[in-house]
Amino acid sequence: MPNTTYLGASAAEDVALRLLEIIAALECRSLSADYQSPSGWRPADRKWLLDSYSDCLFAVQGQRRTSGQHSRVKTAQKIGWTENFS
Repeated sequence: MPNTTYLGASAAEDVALRLLEIIAALECRSLSADYQSPSGWRPADRKWLLDSYSDCLFAVQGQRRTSGQHSRVKTAQKIGWTENFS
């Protein structure tokens, strides 16, 4: 995962960006065009990146969608993350 430089955004935005980096690693997505990804990783396209960051920002702000509406929840459950997602 590439090092991220935080630009002094609000605390919620910084936390959402860090959460995005964690999710990208869990989902084997590369966030950098020049980053040499390990085998099996794929680049994060624009849609994935914007949708994922939006999901992260909502979560950090306490406005996370319900599990039926939230694509990241399904991924977390698929990999065995056992948190309560209601």
